[in-house]
Amino acid sequence: MSTYVYGDSRARHLKEHIPMAVSKLFPGKTIGQITDLASQQLPKSGKKLLYVVGGICNLTTKLNSDASSTYEEVVYQASPSVLFDYHFQMQSGKDLLAHKDCVPIYCTVPTMSLQSWNEIRLNQRKTSYLQFENNYPQMQEELNNTINLVNQKIVQFNNHNGYLTPNIHQCINKCKRGKYWYYYNRFVDGVHPEDSVVDIWAHQINSAIIENHKRLIRCENARHRYRQIFTNADNMNLKVRVSRR
Repeated sequence: MSTYVYGDSRARHLKEHIPMAVSKLFPGKTIGQITDLASQQLPKSGKKLLYVVGGICNLTTKLNSDASSTYEEVVYQASPSVLFDYHFQMQSGKDLLAHKDCVPIYCTVPTMSLQSWNEIRLNQRKTSYLQFENNYPQMQEELNNTINLVNQKIVQFNNHNGYLTPNIHQCINKCKRGKYWYYYNRFVDGVHPEDSVVDIWAHQINSAIIENHKRLIRCENARHRYRQIFTNADNMNLKVRVSRR
């Protein structure tokens, strides 16, 4: 069995910490785009598990991303279909990768700081102005609430497929006594993790790789025993029928 870790730019420092997997980076891509690229690049032969590190590009919108524009801003735009859309991309990725004998396992989504990211981009002169600065507090709250719901869907999806979820969000989005706390200071720029967080994310993914490998082996052994039982039963029935003749 082969293991892969494909992700957006937030996964850029994970490669050296996950020696058991082949890692690739696709900055700015949604989970649907990542699994689409994986379906084009992965070999056909052999069982594979693909860990997808992404999701923030699904849940936020980059305004005026035209290279010729002097304006750029990442915002949250509420959509009533966001949970359906996210689940649809996960299921589509699973269906798409089936012909490569590959199962995608989606990591949970850590939140981001809209204010920190956009203000840093402004200071770096990547944008000439910010249009929605006054709306960041409300956008941030709505984004966080949406991410919490999406993460529940991710865990349910992976569980339904029989696999453990790498809960990489837990060191950023912490739930204590039913209330969420968000540690934006653990990002270097509001989006990308600092070194200590990279270590935690890598540990979560490595632990999931080991556990899911064990589950896959148990599942394959169970299937093998199941086939043996029915093959032996069919052979016994055949012998009985032949002897009666």
